Amino acid sequence: MLKLLAEQYDDIPAYRPLPTFILWMQYKLVGLAPESYFAVNIAVLVGVCAVLYAVVYRITGLWLVAGGAAVALLVDPRVISIATTIGERETALACLMGLLALLVALAPPLGARPRPIGVATFVLLLFAALSKEFGLAFSATVLAAAVLNRSPRSRPVIFATMGAVVTYAVLRWVVVGGTTGDYCEEMGYFDAVRRVCFGHSHGAGAVVLTGGAELVQHAYNIGAAFVGTFFAFLLTGKGSLNSGVSVPLAVWSVFVTGLAITAWVRTPRSALPFLALILANSLLSLASYRERNIVVAVVGLYAAAGLGAAQAAEWLRSREVRLGWIGVAAAAGIALWIGYQSLTRVNDLQDLSRQRRDALARIRHGARKKKGKTVDPCLHLREDYVEPTVVHYVKLRYRLPDPFCRRTVATATGGKGPS
Repeated sequence: MLKLLAEQYDDIPAYRPLPTFILWMQYKLVGLAPESYFAVNIAVLVGVCAVLYAVVYRITGLWLVAGGAAVALLVDPRVISIATTIGERETALACLMGLLALLVALAPPLGARPRPIGVATFVLLLFAALSKEFGLAFSATVLAAAVLNRSPRSRPVIFATMGAVVTYAVLRWVVVGGTTGDYCEEMGYFDAVRRVCFGHSHGAGAVVLTGGAELVQHAYNIGAAFVGTFFAFLLTGKGSLNSGVSVPLAVWSVFVTGLAITAWVRTPRSALPFLALILANSLLSLASYRERNIVVAVVGLYAAAGLGAAQAAEWLRSREVRLGWIGVAAAAGIALWIGYQSLTRVNDLQDLSRQRRDALARIRHGARKKKGKTVDPCLHLREDYVEPTVVHYVKLRYRLPDPFCRRTVATATGGKGPS
């Protein structure tokens, strides 16, 4: 574990030792058993939805509203990568730890003293950040909740939150050296997706950004993350503007956003911490936009929408509107939405399964043609299902050269590999 704490995550500006350690532990326990890794991913995702239910129920006291928020998160298309990609467990772990920290701050066990609450908050927020950089956004949420809801427990929670952020900064910048080196990535920019490099050239076709152009791309990434949290139908997975609009997704996005705005206007003390979560996650997206990286913000959106739904129900009840028929209509609408998302997921999974079968067939065909020759694992990075981190650790485990695949990338692009 100490070695992982002092090691950069792959060759990108990231630092995520906790999920790497958990994957290592699972490998030691079950070996190469792919089904078990996906099963754990799904279990962690279900755990995130369960804790979201607990947080919303703690604030509203309405099990139906809390359940609606949890189910909506579970079927949201932006969380599908957690169930289909082993490496995306890091996002689910960040959400699980961050929501648990918020739950501890909002609803600690009866009779719990302030100091243990502060210690638990510190550990959970630090684990959220060490799972994925976007887990730092939960520190903003817990801090906002502690400041807006003053109580005898607020002071230790505030100190614990700041301590978690400072500890993470020390680990990342002092122990690991910052992990903020040059990098290249495909990024959306309005109606185009372009390969962008920060700090150095990376072969033909790459756009090297410096100075003001770099700041503009960062600003676009932040804005795309904020807009994409509310209106996913406007953007592609890499942040470019979508050429087509999904009408069901657009209607659902407007409905959920309306409920969230209702909560922020009518119950700011309870709901504003979730707006802080969305804003912080958007700021943390400055390096690059990816749909899977706004899952943390989506958690905040559905939590706020749950609070807004509770306010809408109270408003209707105060005007003597019969909620029975409204409840039936809402349940029918949610059922239709879940059915629509389930069908979409089945189609996506079928497409992904077909892509992976084709990729494996190409690898086997190539292996037969090169029988008796050593095939560099880096060559498989072009396949969609291969995680760069897996190639990196395979090379380290068997003492193979070029663990970061710099030479392979340089050969493929005709330029220099990442530095």
